[in-house]
Amino acid sequence: MKRRIRLILLLIVSVLLLPQPLFAADSASTKLSKLMTELWMPITIKDGWIYYLPSFEDQTSLYRMHTDGTGKQKVNLLFYLDRNQGIFEMFEEGSFFDQLTKDKLTAISNIVGERVYYYRWSGSMDSDSEYSLYRIKKDGTQETKLAALNDEKPLINGGVVAIQDDWVYIEGFGKRSAKGAPLNDLYRVSTKGGQVEKIIDGYEKLNLGAVPQRYNEIKFTAYYLTANGPLAIKNGYIYYANSSDNFYLYRSTLDGKSKQKIASKTVAQESIIIDSDIVYFNTTYKQGRTTSIGDMYRVGVNGTNLRKLGDGRGDIMMVHNGWAYFLQGDLDTGSMSRMRIDGSGKKKLTDYPTVPLGIYGDYMKFVKYKNGSPDGDYRMKLDGSEKKLLNR
Repeated sequence: MKRRIRLILLLIVSVLLLPQPLFAADSASTKLSKLMTELWMPITIKDGWIYYLPSFEDQTSLYRMHTDGTGKQKVNLLFYLDRNQGIFEMFEEGSFFDQLTKDKLTAISNIVGERVYYYRWSGSMDSDSEYSLYRIKKDGTQETKLAALNDEKPLINGGVVAIQDDWVYIEGFGKRSAKGAPLNDLYRVSTKGGQVEKIIDGYEKLNLGAVPQRYNEIKFTAYYLTANGPLAIKNGYIYYANSSDNFYLYRSTLDGKSKQKIASKTVAQESIIIDSDIVYFNTTYKQGRTTSIGDMYRVGVNGTNLRKLGDGRGDIMMVHNGWAYFLQGDLDTGSMSRMRIDGSGKKKLTDYPTVPLGIYGDYMKFVKYKNGSPDGDYRMKLDGSEKKLLNR
């Protein structure tokens, strides 16, 4: 059932106008928070300006306005936007960054500080053409080839999951599970070039990267919607579902040399969320030949204090300021609820299926679903009050 729901979400999100905001407004400013929800796609706040895209019909023009809603103007700069990675970059025409984005044989993977990580193909961008991972400064200097991604190093184009210290963590093609599900291996590549190490064998990944599922904290002191990943990196450890041990929750040191079981519970794919020093995840529920989302659990990052959350099954979508937000049911008959991270204070927020689009201070912007299809963009306070239709 979970795979079905996420596949439906992927198709809908990819085709329709579900924007993924890259930041959240300061919760101290109710006026600013409401203003953010009324913009089609706010991107960031910088030097007192809100940068945003105006509409679904016009996603190539960049605008800005003051944080009080005045001074709307079009920005005469080129820009690069990757909503899933949380990347936003403005640049001048003719600059090296401009050349890089227009090169048909390159694809930007990540930007960290002044460094750009990108793929370059030797020929056409197809599955048979060899490609390599590079990094370079934004001004075009200090280019370093990190790894050639060929059959000897079967790393995945677009598979970078994290860049930390002197290493790039990137997914590689693995074997299949006993049930035939595709598995990935995790590698790390030295940012100094040449050194590639496999650190985790065989974790399962659903290839539904565009599905909005949880919030991650990134730059701009903000929250944005992204897809759940099959693993998470926190305080020097990688957390993942171990395919060689019933998909139980494990953690590994960043070099892969030390692995520890965190919970003897089968982890639902792409359900791991880490907030502070707690890991939140869903188990699976089997009924006959059907496997769906199971119970909600939390456990300390070191494996202590494993406990079940709530008294029913639900898909954890985000954890924010001491509350866990989750979807119960599907996009036809489901609803959204929240409860405190200790399992108390459960409250239904909507009586209909809901997909969050972003959180802005004390407000959430979301899409209401009716009979499995979008039925308007709404805003509500995080406690479920003050619901307002924004557009339909």
